Formats: sequence, structure tokens, C-alpha cells
Amino acid sequence: MLVGSLSRFIYLTKESEKKYEKITKLNESLASGKRVDLMEQDPTGVYFDLSLKRDLEKQKLYDSNLQVSQSHLQLMDDTLGKVYDLLLQAKADLIQANSTGGPDPEAVKAELDRIKLEILFYARTKIGNYYLFSGNLPTQDPYANAETGDYTYTGGSQDYNLIVGSSDSVPTFLNGAQIFGGGQEQYTTVDDILTAIENNGYRTKSVFMALDVAERAVELQDSNAINAAMANLEYWINHINVQHAYIGTLEQKVQNYQMLYGNTQTNLSNQVSRIEDTPYDQYIVQYQNMTTTYQVLLSVLGKEESQTPALLKYF
Repeated sequence: MLVGSLSRFIYLTKESEKKYEKITKLNESLASGKRVDLMEQDPTGVYFDLSLKRDLEKQKLYDSNLQVSQSHLQLMDDTLGKVYDLLLQAKADLIQANSTGGPDPEAVKAELDRIKLEILFYARTKIGNYYLFSGNLPTQDPYANAETGDYTYTGGSQDYNLIVGSSDSVPTFLNGAQIFGGGQEQYTTVDDILTAIENNGYRTKSVFMALDVAERAVELQDSNAINAAMANLEYWINHINVQHAYIGTLEQKVQNYQMLYGNTQTNLSNQVSRIEDTPYDQYIVQYQNMTTTYQVLLSVLGKEESQTPALLKYF
């Protein structure tokens, strides 16, 4: 930093500290006094009071959205944990089917089919009348044609978000295609898909087709086919694990906001109580003017190079 910039920074810092001390003293003045019963006695104070109340109501709305998001995310977390475990079981079944003297192929096929249907059930998880994994079309079954072997995703193409901050949101209904898949397969039959997996490393467009392919490989009792089906299944195991971790980050985000808003609501409520029990007169005017001046100083101060860490103490 140049000498001129350093001296300017030191000057602005000292001025900010002075204004901060005055704001603190004005806050103390606002904390004592008698109640103002009539609005016309102090319109400036009433405006400040109403502004705080609007902020408080906004915080309460955000907190309500966070509670909804938290319950949805917890259910998503639990659901994807179960799906992940089911896929690990399917992989174990394939390993056994590919071993010498393994279980009856028909029994393995039946188990894989059961796992597929259970995962499909989880993909259709509902809260009330709304599908958790149907995105911005939560009343639409995300896999409406699955019983016919068509695993094309039929839910909303985007997540459904709730606002939890002035410029932030959290998804409460997720696009299921991003989790379970559901695009159009490049090949018509399961045999063609299995061949493409063996020869070209093709990956199925949904976890459900991955299990259909696994069933077919077991039915063929072909070691190479089973290994190929297992590799494709491993792709989906990893994919579900990544999505599960993503849900975890969203849960942590919600918890962080809840802690922040819990403190903020308490502070705002206390400010409203203090102000409604305080004679506003010169203290309100001085407080607002001093706060404005202080913020201007911080804004100028923030433009000085490399001073971000130093500013933290003023917020």
C-alpha cells in the first residue's frame, strides 16, 4: 500500500472508531426512557419502529421457509441413504452371481427386481400430495410410465426453491432426473444396451435401467456381461453417493441460516421493544445520522486495498 493510501486508511479507521463509539452511546440512550403512546408525537421514531418490524417479519418468513426446507431435506437425506444401501446390495448380489457355485440365477434376478422396485418407490417419495423428487412440478409422478419399462423422467425440469435470504434460496423439491436419471436410452432393447456397455463403456440413462441390465446379465450367466453390468451399476452407486453428499451440504446451509436468524430475530425483537419504550426525539435522529455516516466511512474504507480483514471488527 502507498504511504498516501496508508495514512488515508489510518485516518478513516480512527474516524470509524469515533462514530462507532457515538453509535454505541446513542444505543444506550435509546435503551432508557418513557413510552411514546401517540404516533404523531414522533413520526421519525415511528418510521424507524415500523422498519424494524418489517425486518422482523421478513426474518420470520425466512425462518418458516427454513423449517419446511429442513424437513424436506432430512427426508431426502434418509431416502438417498436407503437407495445407496440398496445399490450396494445389488452389487453384492452380482458378485455372488458371478462366483463359482453361486446362488440360483432366478433368485438373484428376483432380488435385483425387488431392489429396482424399492428404489422406484423411493424415487416417488411424497410429502402429503407432493412428490419430493418431481422438482417444480411436485404434483406430477416423476416416473409415471416406469411400470411399462419406460423410465423417462416425467417431473419438473427444475428444482423448486424456497427463499431463505434476501438473495438466496434452498431447494425443497428436487429434479429427480438429476438423482435417479431418466433420459432417453440410445438403444432400443436391454440386450443392445448390455452389448454397448460391454463394448463401448456405455452408461444407462437411469438407475432403473441399470438394474434391468443387471438382471439380463445374470439371466445370460455370462461372466463378462455380469462384470459389465456391475461396472455400470458402480457408476450409479457413485452418482447416488455424490447426490447424497449434496443433500448434506444443503442441510448444513439450512442449519447455518437457522442459527443466524435465531440471533437476528432476538436482536430485532429487542430493538423493537426498546424503541417502543423510548422517547425518540433527538436520539433517533442522531442515531440514524450517525449510522449513515458510519456506513459511508466503512464503504470508503473498504475501497482501500487489502483491508478486508481489518474491516471485520466493524460489522
